Amino acid sequence: MRVPSIQPNSHLALLGVFYAKDRGNLSEYHNAVFSALWDNDQNIGTLRVLSSIVGRIGLDPRDFELRLTIDKEKYEARLQESETEANNDKVKLVPTYVFGNRKIVGNVSIKHIEGFVRRAVRSQRMTEKPSLLEDR
Repeated sequence: MRVPSIQPNSHLALLGVFYAKDRGNLSEYHNAVFSALWDNDQNIGTLRVLSSIVGRIGLDPRDFELRLTIDKEKYEARLQESETEANNDKVKLVPTYVFGNRKIVGNVSIKHIEGFVRRAVRSQRMTEKPSLLEDR
């Protein structure tokens, strides 16, 4: 991974997230876009690069371009919903991991995240009231 030579406008790439998600290829899309920028120094702000990425992960590049044109308002609305959710969770930096009312901010180790999740789950269990209908 290296610092890209350009700082692309990632807006189209973010809209593409919803296209890929709707088709069950979100993880592949995310990984391919990440690699295109950080490993291959490609401009993920262009439709040409994104269409190529979509084709490499088994989706139809022409349909991708068409949907980002025809359904752009729908994808824009979904992106706005995501941004609103992030603002409600007071997410200011990426990455931010939110678990219930707790969050961890920054690029931290997996070990740190695992400990965070364990503590959050333990804390949540301690505050939950036992149900009267539990199996005995």
